[in-house]
Amino acid sequence: MSSRNIYLTPEEKEEAIILSRSLSQAKRMIIKEGITDAAILKQFIRGEIEKTKHGRIDYVEIVSMESLEGMNMVKKDDTLIAIAARFGKTRLIDNIRY
Repeated sequence: MSSRNIYLTPEEKEEAIILSRSLSQAKRMIIKEGITDAAILKQFIRGEIEKTKHGRIDYVEIVSMESLEGMNMVKKDDTLIAIAARFGKTRLIDNIRY
């Protein structure tokens, strides 16, 4: 839980859960469905956040954990999926490793 959550309205807080949920779902898509195309995964995450009323995306990136360079294809043990989004006036960040 981010300390920034105290700045969210109850509705924004409820919507902001989509950040961790979309990251977890993207990881499941990689593991269970074998989807490794970074563009597909980023589009999925963007689509989930865009469904919210208050969420505005700053970035959705898939990068190498070693170099922090963007990746076209996800690689096991070297992938970081990172999100920054605003809900109302509050900027939240989240990430997940694969």
